[in-house]
Amino acid sequence: MIETDYINGILTDRDGGVWLLTTFAGVYRTESGEGELVNHQLAPNIRSFAQLNDGRIAVGDMEGHVFGYNPDTGQGSLLFDKGFRAYAINTDSKGRLWIGTRGGGLWMDGKRIDNFPAQQVYDIVFSENGTVWVATLDGGLIEGLEGSRIRSTEGELDDESFVFFPDLQTERIHELDIDKNGQLWMATEHGILMRNEERTDTIFNKGKVVCICHDANGTIWAGSNGYGLIRIKKGEISFIQADNGLANNCVESVVCDDKGNVIVGTDQGISIVSSEDGSIHNVYSQQGLRDNTYNENAILYASSGRVFLGSLTGLVEFTPKAMGVGNGSKMVCGRPLLTSILVNDEPRYDGLTGDIRLAHDKNNLCFSFSSFAYKNLASVVYSYWLEGVENHWRPSTKESQALYTNLAPGHYRLHVRSRLAGTQWSEETVCNVYIAQPWYWTWWARALYLLLLVLLVLYEQHQYQQRLSLRRQLDQRLAALYAIEAQHNASLDTNMKQIDSYEQATNLQNDQTTKQPDDQTTEQPSEQTAKRQNDQKEEEFIGKLDRLILENLLQTDLDVNFIAQEMCMSYSTLHRRIKSLTGMTANEYVRKHRLAKAMQLLHDGHNATEVSMLCGFNSPSYFTRCFKAEYGLLPSEVD
Repeated sequence: MIETDYINGILTDRDGGVWLLTTFAGVYRTESGEGELVNHQLAPNIRSFAQLNDGRIAVGDMEGHVFGYNPDTGQGSLLFDKGFRAYAINTDSKGRLWIGTRGGGLWMDGKRIDNFPAQQVYDIVFSENGTVWVATLDGGLIEGLEGSRIRSTEGELDDESFVFFPDLQTERIHELDIDKNGQLWMATEHGILMRNEERTDTIFNKGKVVCICHDANGTIWAGSNGYGLIRIKKGEISFIQADNGLANNCVESVVCDDKGNVIVGTDQGISIVSSEDGSIHNVYSQQGLRDNTYNENAILYASSGRVFLGSLTGLVEFTPKAMGVGNGSKMVCGRPLLTSILVNDEPRYDGLTGDIRLAHDKNNLCFSFSSFAYKNLASVVYSYWLEGVENHWRPSTKESQALYTNLAPGHYRLHVRSRLAGTQWSEETVCNVYIAQPWYWTWWARALYLLLLVLLVLYEQHQYQQRLSLRRQLDQRLAALYAIEAQHNASLDTNMKQIDSYEQATNLQNDQTTKQPDDQTTEQPSEQTAKRQNDQKEEEFIGKLDRLILENLLQTDLDVNFIAQEMCMSYSTLHRRIKSLTGMTANEYVRKHRLAKAMQLLHDGHNATEVSMLCGFNSPSYFTRCFKAEYGLLPSEVD
């Protein structure tokens, strides 16, 4: 049972399981009593079943053999071996064994029916009036009578021949079922059909359906490839799928027992839907994946109350009543608990019952949880949602983990609930997770950012006011400069004298404004003297610059390099001094001169084309754009 003899401890859980703590082999959990699944060593890849009158079961495999098998003794005898795969087995009211094969048509009592109109037989059923119905893939639905004369290669068997239905001849039918009202149901590759007397109705047409049966209450159960288990009750269609706890959505076989429980064989295990509370109990083989993959329509509910299924590896048996299904027991599932959290791929096991507080960079979380329903662990489904990220419960899942990545700082609440498939949800478990803000986004940091922003706005406002004041002074200076130049247009020397006179007058006015009494001049602080000397140097620099630009204003190639060379300084020094004194670059200052001159000429009556040439612009269109940007109006709009 276990791989070591060194057992350190033993205990039992609430479901009756026995836990063994070993030294070298880890922890084991065992259950008393028989195992849920019993594997019979008969043949691999079982495909079909039938109940024989002597209590044995007929078992057909994919090699073309049909055995009469006693599962209690393990004894069996070969009933059929014709080289064709036995896909359907049934016995009629006279005890005769009918076998449908893939590629070999229909056989009865070991004799091949020669006049049967199809070769791919998938199911055989008998109605109470003696009609035999045969489902085929290459002939649709075929009808005959048990006592009909059927021809074979070994002589006539009885009466007449089989007939097919033209409207169903192209249907690929996998299984048939006759309900308690005598209606014939068909599972086909296109869906579900129901035939009542001469009429055939389409009940479901959204996918392949391979198996079908009915329970004592008249509910139709069908297995599809992709839609899970289909339930048709009083004309209403509903689905039981993997999200609801079904082992897999590819249902290969289905049968109902005498208690109304529905046993389903899927591609990944067995599911039992309880007739009492709708709960779903999943059963899995521990032998491997192939043992949990069951064949199409390979299922039988025997008169002994046992269920037989055919898998890829052989014959499987179990008893629903021994599993607590359908015997009045109620399966319950406790409230789930968190078992661990992976924080940035690092496991954490402590503090899971209280609030979890994490740093801002610990924001990749993987929650693990469990309902601790050890006996029915395969049937437990979970649902969860993270408040702060989602607004509703996620779809049901069998996965007991919830992964969330790149969570922003904040407060989150994880809600987890569990249930045994088909039952009511348990109470939810809530876990509070707090992810802290980074230091650079705390309240005091944001207050500091706000203060800096306010200071920056005030600084920019102050700078803007200074630039605006400087621009106004510059506009006044240039307007006065070109007004003087216009009044003394006779010669450039005269213009320069007027400029000097204007500068001297300006300087004299400034001196008179700032001049102190003679008795206080000698006592003037050295800082004020230095400031006045610096202001004089700036005035001299601007005056010299203005004269240079004015003398060369008509030159279109007047650029900063020429001005720097004439001013006997480097380009960078010239640019820096002009920027500090005027708030403009050197090129902008030159353009300012040209536009001031242009305004004066436009007032004198010159047109825009003449002005653009006289002021050194490359083209009238460029002059118009610059003038519009500077003064907000077109040259033609100047009075």
